[in-house]
Amino acid sequence: MGGFGACSARRRTQSCLPIAYSPEFVEAHNYFRAILKKDERSERAVKLTAYVITLNPANYTAWYFRRLCLFSLSKDLTEEVKFSDTIGRIHPKNYQLWHHRRVLLDKIGQPLDELANTASVLRGDAKNFHVWSHRQWLLKRFAIWEGELDYVESLLQADLRNNSAWNQRHFVVDHQPGGFSEARIAEELSYCTKYIDLAPNNESVWNYARGMMLKPAFTQSATVEALCRRALQKDSKCAYAMGTLVDLYCRSKDKAQIREAVKLCTELAQSVDTIRHRYWDFQRETIEKTLQ
Repeated sequence: MGGFGACSARRRTQSCLPIAYSPEFVEAHNYFRAILKKDERSERAVKLTAYVITLNPANYTAWYFRRLCLFSLSKDLTEEVKFSDTIGRIHPKNYQLWHHRRVLLDKIGQPLDELANTASVLRGDAKNFHVWSHRQWLLKRFAIWEGELDYVESLLQADLRNNSAWNQRHFVVDHQPGGFSEARIAEELSYCTKYIDLAPNNESVWNYARGMMLKPAFTQSATVEALCRRALQKDSKCAYAMGTLVDLYCRSKDKAQIREAVKLCTELAQSVDTIRHRYWDFQRETIEKTLQ
């Protein structure tokens, strides 16, 4: 009983411990709360929000109120983009920052040099999803699709396992006229071939190829099968090629192909992809039920 009481006392004490904010932080936020209460949209409010944001770039309220002040005072928003540049160089994964820039550019009505800016950030971190989301918004908002596939190609040449670049390719093709038509799917599968030849065990390209199989216009089963067999000639234990064949054969009404899918699941579980043996055993059992 005594031990329980002592533990409870410790928890009560710990819950009352204040966060050790710096004096500068406390003072700035006291002033910030005051201007929020007054809804003061002034030059000094703009300066104060800049200071508060440098102290805590994740402060959504500071970013939001700063925008209210900027719009009320009819400030030059291109200069504000430059201000956010300084924050972005230090905090490139700050969601509030990228949302702020999105609102500014939408208000300005021009993309400025934002594609170049996002490309610069992605050179430092090719998988920054905040930046990718922002870039996709830019492409759609300002219809600046030209050259984007070339940009994606340059990223894949630098790192063919860059799954973010593969995702971007899918995004761009999906938003082109015609989208993933039958002809375009054939073209994309052909595109995958060169990267599979370079690295048969690159999961990213296989995910992209398997994505083509889910498209309504997909009719290229023979092409996918040939792609898998091509990879297996290079590496007879390529789990991604075998897994893609399982997916492909499961779509078939041919009993022989379905039985081949069962055989592949068994091989994957027992010798090729043993770390996921439970998954392949489950797949095998599920497929076997379709043969009954």
